[in-house]
Amino acid sequence: MEDQKNDNKNAENSNELLKGKIKGLNLFTVLHALWILEIYYLGLNSLWNIVQKFNIQIQLPILAEKWNSILLNYFREWYAFSFFVGIALIICGFVFKIINEMPIINNYKIICRYCDYGWHAGFMVILIYFTYIIYLKASIYYLLLVLIICLSIRAFIWCIKKVLKYLHDKFGIEFSL
Repeated sequence: MEDQKNDNKNAENSNELLKGKIKGLNLFTVLHALWILEIYYLGLNSLWNIVQKFNIQIQLPILAEKWNSILLNYFREWYAFSFFVGIALIICGFVFKIINEMPIINNYKIICRYCDYGWHAGFMVILIYFTYIIYLKASIYYLLLVLIICLSIRAFIWCIKKVLKYLHDKFGIEFSL
């Protein structure tokens, strides 16, 4: 009886913790979280493709295979539309940001805060789209390609910072990133 009460109390505490975390998410972080889930999911599928390619005998539960197929079909069905949505959100965010500058409208804090959400959301949706495209093209090399892309971006940013520092030190030109 005491164990059941403890289990119920732990479940309630977990539910409250989860509710608090979900309430803490905002419009900007939801798409970031989805992108992170997508990277992990596609990474796992890439590793599973490697296992299958080398005929390593690991039996996947039937239910897991079924849900994986459903999710991959969902990606296949919606990825092209997500590109359109991303572009549309960027355009809408740009237009709404201009509308935000109108008198009367710019007096409302909520409008000022969220009118350019489409701009941010659009770029995240396009990032989600390109992440899937990379998975389609790379398959078993997906994780390696993601690593190479990230390191390349880091190296590019490092080079830009070095050039900007040189321009600042040599000519006094001030840039900010």
